[in-house]
Amino acid sequence: MKEERILLTMTETTKLDVINRSLRGEITVAIAAQLLAHTERQVYRLRKKVKTLGAPGIAHGNRGRSSPRKIPYRLRDRIIALRRAEYAKFNDTHFTEALAEEHQITIGRSTVRAILREHGLGPKRLRRQPKHRSRRPRKERAGDMIQLDGSHHDWLSGRGPKLCLHVAMDDASNYPWARFELAETTDGYFRLTKQIIKDKGLFTSVYADKHSIFQIEHGRKPTIEEQLAGKQPNTQFERALKELGITLIAAHSPQAKGRVERIHQFFQDRLVAELDRAKASSIDQATPILNKVLGIYRRKFTLPVPLSFKPLPDGFDPDRYLCRKKTRTVANDNCFSLNARLYQLPPTSGRISWCKAKIEVHTLTNGLIRAVYQGQIIKTFKPQDAIKPISIIRK
Repeated sequence: MKEERILLTMTETTKLDVINRSLRGEITVAIAAQLLAHTERQVYRLRKKVKTLGAPGIAHGNRGRSSPRKIPYRLRDRIIALRRAEYAKFNDTHFTEALAEEHQITIGRSTVRAILREHGLGPKRLRRQPKHRSRRPRKERAGDMIQLDGSHHDWLSGRGPKLCLHVAMDDASNYPWARFELAETTDGYFRLTKQIIKDKGLFTSVYADKHSIFQIEHGRKPTIEEQLAGKQPNTQFERALKELGITLIAAHSPQAKGRVERIHQFFQDRLVAELDRAKASSIDQATPILNKVLGIYRRKFTLPVPLSFKPLPDGFDPDRYLCRKKTRTVANDNCFSLNARLYQLPPTSGRISWCKAKIEVHTLTNGLIRAVYQGQIIKTFKPQDAIKPISIIRK
């Protein structure tokens, strides 16, 4: 009966033929062991099983038996029922955790996954197919493109505030610039851009991600003032680049600006080690160490390429562009408002009263405030020069 129930594979049939030849004396046990790649001791075992059981003796003893670790069918049915009912929107990991916490069914996620797939219950989210990416060649000249990015990291290892490292890298030469800021801000990138311009000159384009610092939120409609002026809404940083004649290019993925992304690994390794060694706990203490590491990187990895940085014109003032700009209409008392505070404009040799004049208010990265009319600076204020908060005046 057992012989009829066991179906031998082709390999087992061949093995059975060799054992039978050995039993009939056609070949020796040693030759049978060579043909089967077994030891002679194993051949003797197989001969004994075939003598006792016949052909089924050649099959493994566990053939047809269930594994003692197999999930019982009743439990499998319960898992499927739970998944289809109250846990229909759970992913595999979440469902596995719920089984253990809510139903005391403790099995591995891979086992749960296998049970679900056997019954046609697919994953909550399908894996996204990888996109085909083409390698973008470097720019040919330094100054053709600057890549910008911010790196959020515990640079001071808990000894001081969390900092953001603003990083810029020339696409052609790998030449980097960097500075620490308390957060990733527009003013931080203004200061970094000013540093690049003072160091090398004006460049052609900026390659950055779609952070709201660089690009206006999608779908944001222009204000009434922008509509009347025929302007599209821009961020302060984008507006500054346009005034400088620099093109802003948006990267659609981190991989697109991989050169500036990869330098973060260098800084998070070597710079953090140097900061820990010096026990730096503030921006003032960390900046000299950053400059030291920047120098090492520049010496090791900067490539010799032609330059395309444009020299700065005579009298160039970067603060005229790299600042926050707002338009204000001067009130009858020659005051304008900014951040809920009033600032008084004085008379000048060219104009006694500024009443109803439309002026630009520039907030510089160092906190100073400029009142500008038709490109001319009326007065530069410090924040403490404000008269009084508007709310106090109204009371």
